[in-house]
Amino acid sequence: MSLYHDIVVVGGGASGTIVATQLLLQAETPLQLCCVEPGPRLGAGLAYGRCSDKHVLNVPANRISAMAGDAEHFLHWLQQQQSPPQDPGDFYARRQLYADYLADCLQQALHSGQQQHQFTHQQQMVTAMRPTAEGWQLRLDDNRLLKARQVVLALGNLPAARPPGSLQHLLRSDRYLHDPWRLQQLQPDRAERIAIIGSGLTALDTLQTLIRSDHRGAIEVFSRSGQWPTVQTSHRQAYPFNPRATRLRELVREIRTQIKTAQAQDIDWRNVIDGLRPHTQALWSGFSETEKSRFRRYLLSTWNRHRHRIPPRAAQQLQQWEQAGRFSLSRARRLEAIAGADEIRLRSHDQAAWSSFQLVINATGPCGHLSRAVSPLLQQLLADAVIRSGPCNVGVDSLADGQIIGPDDQPVAGLYAIGPLRQGTLLETTAMPEIKLQAQQLAAALLH
Repeated sequence: MSLYHDIVVVGGGASGTIVATQLLLQAETPLQLCCVEPGPRLGAGLAYGRCSDKHVLNVPANRISAMAGDAEHFLHWLQQQQSPPQDPGDFYARRQLYADYLADCLQQALHSGQQQHQFTHQQQMVTAMRPTAEGWQLRLDDNRLLKARQVVLALGNLPAARPPGSLQHLLRSDRYLHDPWRLQQLQPDRAERIAIIGSGLTALDTLQTLIRSDHRGAIEVFSRSGQWPTVQTSHRQAYPFNPRATRLRELVREIRTQIKTAQAQDIDWRNVIDGLRPHTQALWSGFSETEKSRFRRYLLSTWNRHRHRIPPRAAQQLQQWEQAGRFSLSRARRLEAIAGADEIRLRSHDQAAWSSFQLVINATGPCGHLSRAVSPLLQQLLADAVIRSGPCNVGVDSLADGQIIGPDDQPVAGLYAIGPLRQGTLLETTAMPEIKLQAQQLAAALLH
């Protein structure tokens, strides 16, 4: 059986749901639209679907509208839900609530216009797809076939492909948890000693899950930086920043100068970073391949720590938990491991002493390298020479409007990407301000 659609969106997390919403809003004629998402709930995805009801957004409510051109769309939705925040600049909504918001945006778009759109949600995975004379043929994991004139890959953040550094042999150990989002189902013994690898946003989620479940065993967090992400400001102050530099080294120097200037005026340094954001994509596209590679190798971790920040309340909790001895954070540029039947022993390569843990959790975050992606679909498209990696072998290569570029340097007809899959071509492509703008522009390109 083969089903035909004008457009198929592969993935129903945030980016897939928002581009589907924009397509329904912008279409001037009836549209046959399908979203293929294995989860039962569109809009949830990894970010908002596999978290607990205690996890909150890391951006305040007044800065996370999903609708381009309407900065207060999420605030208005909250008011309709009879839970308006008293201070939107200091209110961090629950992630599961934000998933409800994204799903509601889609439903409202489906029923708001005069057009009788046909929208379907296939609760499956796409395992393979190939070009045809009419567009694309997609195979689902139940072996059904879909046909589409155009396809959007909205796969979100790809899960970690393997353990970091020299820890790959831990995949064979029952004491190693590669997917941190399985922690809630695993329910480890509360007295076990647990190690968390990584200190970014994923690691913070993992630590919060453990401590809020009243875990009493020792928890040690290891990371290369030995630092948590920086803290959000309660209220952002506009800081106009028009960088003159075009080369990476010059830009770093200019940012440091701007931060010193801002601090001399009693302006928070984070406003300088936020002021740079409108220029980030243009600056990144102007860098040479060498500069992009150098940035990813030496500066990306620092950039992410300063750009993707945590709510003030989360920072206060971390401080309280650390002072109470609920966890410790250690810097370890490279870890060594010995796996046994009942424990895993870890140590930093520059230390003599080993520490024993009953569970080691990989919380290093998503995979960006396409060749390592744990995705049958992406691996098939790579093997068939349909797609290629983006700059620095990260994400898929694409044009400014999201159309994917093939190994022959030519745009692939009818195939587009949105969101985290465009990392490499773009630097900023995982947060809502960038995703909602991509969705608006991509919908216009697909419909015209």
